[in-house]
Amino acid sequence: MDRPAANEGEDTRLGAPSRLAQTRPPRMPHHHLPRPELFRAASEPSLPDAPATVTAILGGAGTGKSVLAAEYAASATGSCWLTVTDQHTVLDQLRQSVLTARTDSAQMQDLRPPDPLSRHGDDFLIVIDDAHLITDRQVTDRLAELIRWAPASTRFAVVGRFEPPGLLTRARQDCRVVNINGEHLAFTAPQVNALGHRYGRTLDDETTRRLLRHTHGWAAAVALWLGDSTASAGAIVPGSLLTDYLHARILGGRSDRVQQILAGGAVPGEVSDELLVELTGETNAPAALLHVAAEEAFLSVSRRDDRLRFRFLPMALRFFAEHPAVGPQPTTRRAALAARSHLAHHRYADAVAAAVASADAATLTAVLGDENVRLTLVDSPQLLIDELADIRLEADTPDAVKLVVAVADTLAAGTLLLRDSVDYLTYTPQLQPLCDAVVALVAATTAPGVVPTTPPVDTQQASLSRLAHRDNDVYPSGMRQYAEIHTALAATILGDYPTAAKALSHAALIAAATSDESLAAAVGLARLPLATLSGDLRAATPPPRTTGPRTPGETESLTILGHMFAELAAHYRLEPIPPDPVWRTAIDGQPNHVQRTIRLLSTLIDGQSSRSHPESDLFPTGDQETLPKPVLALTAAETQQRLVDRREMRLAAAFARHVRLNLGDCAETVVTQAQLGHAGDRTPALRSAVDGSTTHHHPATVVWAGVLLAITDSHNSQAWLAEALATAERSGAYLPFLSLREKALPLLDEHSATIAPPSWLRARLRDTANRVRLSPKEVQVLLCLAEPQTVGDVAERLFVSVNTAKTHIRQIYRKLGVSTRREALAEARRQGLL
Repeated sequence: MDRPAANEGEDTRLGAPSRLAQTRPPRMPHHHLPRPELFRAASEPSLPDAPATVTAILGGAGTGKSVLAAEYAASATGSCWLTVTDQHTVLDQLRQSVLTARTDSAQMQDLRPPDPLSRHGDDFLIVIDDAHLITDRQVTDRLAELIRWAPASTRFAVVGRFEPPGLLTRARQDCRVVNINGEHLAFTAPQVNALGHRYGRTLDDETTRRLLRHTHGWAAAVALWLGDSTASAGAIVPGSLLTDYLHARILGGRSDRVQQILAGGAVPGEVSDELLVELTGETNAPAALLHVAAEEAFLSVSRRDDRLRFRFLPMALRFFAEHPAVGPQPTTRRAALAARSHLAHHRYADAVAAAVASADAATLTAVLGDENVRLTLVDSPQLLIDELADIRLEADTPDAVKLVVAVADTLAAGTLLLRDSVDYLTYTPQLQPLCDAVVALVAATTAPGVVPTTPPVDTQQASLSRLAHRDNDVYPSGMRQYAEIHTALAATILGDYPTAAKALSHAALIAAATSDESLAAAVGLARLPLATLSGDLRAATPPPRTTGPRTPGETESLTILGHMFAELAAHYRLEPIPPDPVWRTAIDGQPNHVQRTIRLLSTLIDGQSSRSHPESDLFPTGDQETLPKPVLALTAAETQQRLVDRREMRLAAAFARHVRLNLGDCAETVVTQAQLGHAGDRTPALRSAVDGSTTHHHPATVVWAGVLLAITDSHNSQAWLAEALATAERSGAYLPFLSLREKALPLLDEHSATIAPPSWLRARLRDTANRVRLSPKEVQVLLCLAEPQTVGDVAERLFVSVNTAKTHIRQIYRKLGVSTRREALAEARRQGLL
C-alpha cells in the first residue's frame, strides 16, 4: 500500500507543534502493522440504495486511531482529510478539503443538501480527525445533515478520543455506524511478536508485561519500541507526542521515576525541569515538545481519569508565561482553568495566585471560598499578599486586579519597614473578610451586576468582631497594633468604614505611645490604599516626613506613593486635582518593589485622567465615555445599585447589606422599599444616618440616605436634598444621585430656585436619563457580543436556545437603533452600557 504523502512543508520530526491544521492524512509509520479485521469492518461497502456508512474510530491518545484512518483513506478511490483544530472553522475547512480532493471541484460549491456529493464518483471517503474537539451544536447539526444527505457511495470516518456530542447519536438514526474502539486497536502479544520479527526485534517477557499493562498509547509504544523514534513519532497523532515519548521511556526503562509516574504511582506535586529533561531524553527539552505537553495538559484538565497530564499543569503554566503569544485559550481563561486544577490537587498557594490573575469572579469565589484555602491563609496570612503582589500582569488585566496588586505591593512595602517585628504576621487571625473583599473588588468591576457569593452579613460581622477584639493571649505583648492594621484593611474593603477608622486610630495611638517610628510609618502607609478604597480624600494624604529608622530614600518612596494614591482617589471620586509631576520624575533610584508599584499606579492614573475633565466640564456631552469606571468599588452596593432602576430585588438586597453595615438599625425591608419607591415607615431610620452623622457614617451612606429622604419625605424634601448635596460636595460621593437619576433629576428641577447643584451633575443626569434601557438578559447578551463569539456560543454560555439568543440580539439592535454587531458595540460604548 502506498503511503500518503505528508503535507508540503509539514514538520514530522519529534517535537513538532501539536495543533497544526492538517488537510491530509499523517505520514504512515515505516513499521505499521496491517489490521485486516479492522480494515474490513471499516471499509465494508453499503448496498447501492443503503444510507451512507459512518466509521467511528474512538480511543485514547496514541492508540493508533489516525494510523488506521490513514490506511483506510489510502484504500479509497477518492478521499479528503481534516484534522480539527478550531471547531468554529470546521465547515469551511471541510468544504475546502473536499474541493481540493475532487477532480471536478466546480461542481462542489457548498456543503448543503440535498445531494452535495453526488457527482464525485464512486467510493469517496471523508475523514474528520480529532472530532472530539467539536462541541459547537450548530457545527454538529450541519455535519449530521451532511451525513444524512450524502449518497451511499460516500463514506465517513469520525476519529477522536470520544464521541462528538450528538453527532453519532443522530447519525445512527439515518446511517450505518461501525464502531472501532480503543480495545480493538490494541495489539495482541502474537501481533507484536510478528511485527518485531519483521524488523529483527525480539519481544522479551519483561517488555511484554510492560506493554500489556499500558493499553493507553499502546500503538505508539509498540512503534517506538521498534526503535525508529524520529520517523515513527512524526507519524503518530501530533496531539499525543508527549504521551508517545513517555511510553518510549517506559519501554526503555531508563528511569524509575518515569516508570513510577506512568504506572500511576506516586506523582510529584510539581514536575521539575530536571524531570522534564529526563522525560524528553534531551539535554534541553525542545520548546515544541513542551508546547505539546502544555496544550495536552489544558485539553485534558477536565478529564478526571487522565491524571498524567494533570500533573503537567505547572510546566504548562510556565511555558505559556514564557511564550505569551502561544496558547489554546486567552490568558484569563488559562488562569481560571489553572486555578481550579491547582485547587483540585491541593496546591492552594498556586490556586490563589492563578485565581486572582484570572480576574474571574466565579473562580475567585470557588478558590477563596474553599475551606482548605482559608485554613492555609490563616496559617500563613502573608500568602495572600505575596500572591497578589507576584501575579503576572497581562495587557488585558482588568483595572480592578491592577489596583489590588498595587495595594498588595504597598502593604508589602510597609512590612519591610517593620524590621524588628518580622514575625508579626504569624499571629494574624481569621482572614475570611479579606478573602471576601478581594472577591467583591474583582466581581464588581469585571462583571457588572454580579453579586459575589459571600458569607451572610452576620458571619462577616462576627469575623470583623473577632478580628478587632482579639485578646492579648492571641497577640503577644506589643503585637496588638498589627491586628488593628489588618482589621482596618478587611473592614474598609467590606464597607465597614467606622470599624476601619477606629482600628487605624488605635494602631496610631499605640505607635505614638511606644514612640515606634516604624509602626507609625506602617500605619501611615496602610492609610493610603485604605483611604483610596474608601474614597476618603483627607485620609489619602502623603505620610509626614519623619526621622527614625527610615532612610531618606524610604521617606521619599512613601511620599511618592502617598501623592499617587491621593491623585488616583481624586480621579475615582470625580474630583479634579492639581497635577503633581513629582512622582512621574522620581521612579529612577527607587527600590524595585516601589518602582513596580509606581508604574502600576501610573497606568491606572493615566487611564482615569484620560476620562476626567475640569470640574466646570467634568461630563461633557459627546461620544467619549466620561464617567470613570468604578474600579475602587467604594461599596459593593454602590456598584450594584446601577441596576436598581430595573426593579431587581437582589440588587436592592445587596444595597441593604451595605446599609445594615453602616446604619445598623435600618432593616433590609425598609431600604428595599425605599429603593423601589414604595411607601413605608423608613424616615426615622434614614434620618438617623443624616443627623450629625458625618462622624459616624461614611459620606456615601449619608448621601444615599439624604437623597432617599428627599424623594420620599415631601414635606422636608428641600432640606434633605440640600444636606445630601452638601455632603456630596465635601466628599465627592455623587454616585447616589447618578444611580437614582430618574427620581433625582425631577427633584433637582423642583428645587432649582433655591438649590444649585454642580452644572456637570445636572447635565450628566439629563444625559443618562435618555440612555437605552436593556433587560438583565439583554445586558448579558451584550457582554457576550463584546467578545469574539458566535450566536451559538452566546446561547451555550447563557443556557438558552439559539433562537432565543437571536431574539435578544434583535431586541438589542432595535433598542440601539443599529443593524450590525459592530454598530451595536460602538453605540453601547457611547452610551456607557459597556
